[in-house]
Amino acid sequence: MPESFCSHLLQMAKLIQKMQEGLIALVARDFPELEALARAKITAIDSWEHLQHLMLDLTILHTHEEMEQFLLSLS
Repeated sequence: MPESFCSHLLQMAKLIQKMQEGLIALVARDFPELEALARAKITAIDSWEHLQHLMLDLTILHTHEEMEQFLLSLS
C-alpha cells in the first residue's frame, strides 16, 4: 500500500476515535450512569457517516429512559 494511503487511513481512524469520545462525553454529561453503556455501543461503530448521524440523534434525546433505550438499540 502507498504510504499516503496508510497515512490517510491512520488519520481517519484518529478522527473516528475523537468523534466516538466526543459522543460518549455528550451522553455522560447529562447521564453519567450511562457512560459505560455509551462507551460499549459507540466504540463499536467505526463508520464516520454512522457517527455523524448518531450525533444528531443523541442531541434530541432528553430523558434517561430515551437515552438508554436508544443506546440499547444500537447494533
